[in-house]
Amino acid sequence: MILTLLTNPIIISVVLMTLLCLFRFNVLLSLLISALVAGVFSHLELVDTMNILISGMKENLKTALSYILLGAIAAAISKTNLTAYLIKIVSHFISHKKYLLLLSIALISCFSQNLIPIHVAFIPLLIPPLLSLFNKLKIDRRAVACALTFGLTTPYMVLPVGFG
Repeated sequence: MILTLLTNPIIISVVLMTLLCLFRFNVLLSLLISALVAGVFSHLELVDTMNILISGMKENLKTALSYILLGAIAAAISKTNLTAYLIKIVSHFISHKKYLLLLSIALISCFSQNLIPIHVAFIPLLIPPLLSLFNKLKIDRRAVACALTFGLTTPYMVLPVGFG
């Protein structure tokens, strides 16, 4: 039973992909390498493995490319330090109002899907520059996570626009 699990191509490829990602290897390359390893352990030829991989991506390729582009845009914006500059300006207004900051994060999360369709790509732009302000205001990270989760899930259930 355990030997069957350890030689299962799916288990091997998932563990390999997880390890590669944990060692900060590129996610796309980790995915491709893991798929190729799964093909090898399934006794498939390289051409068959690539055909299966491509046919599996056909259905979701548009969505995957959209997320890749959103991530690239978010990375480019973060390199400009634009968000850090804007947050420095905003922090003067919110410097002693931690609940206003949490409410603002929840509202920005709501708008990230409906007003400005960037979905979750705003999180790496917004949150890292705010960490020092979170520490200064002694805001619990779980409260920030709740504000983000509320802002990302509530519009799906409540608003009849955007993704809802």
